[in-house]
Amino acid sequence: MRLSEQKSDFLWMVTDLLLWARNLFNGDQYSHMKNIFLIIDKVEDLAISFLIYKDEKPICQAPLYATMGDYWESMGGVYNDRRFEYDKEKRKKWKEEGELL
Repeated sequence: MRLSEQKSDFLWMVTDLLLWARNLFNGDQYSHMKNIFLIIDKVEDLAISFLIYKDEKPICQAPLYATMGDYWESMGGVYNDRRFEYDKEKRKKWKEEGELL
């Protein structure tokens, strides 16, 4: 897979993660958390990190990030402490398993 294809695939994964997180934060489990939003903290190569804010204050609750990390890994990425990384081999395997629409 060429680098341009990896970048395109990575952006697709980030978009999917953000849409999924929006639905998560608007769901019943987090209904007590109004005014919550994500800010992109850092983008490096094929990795991105986010900061979660509520009422303009950062939230450092590991379970929120871990839940997003679980979803990211279910798409073939690698999650490590707020850092969501693209993994070409894991992603290739994920696609081969037929989970990509």
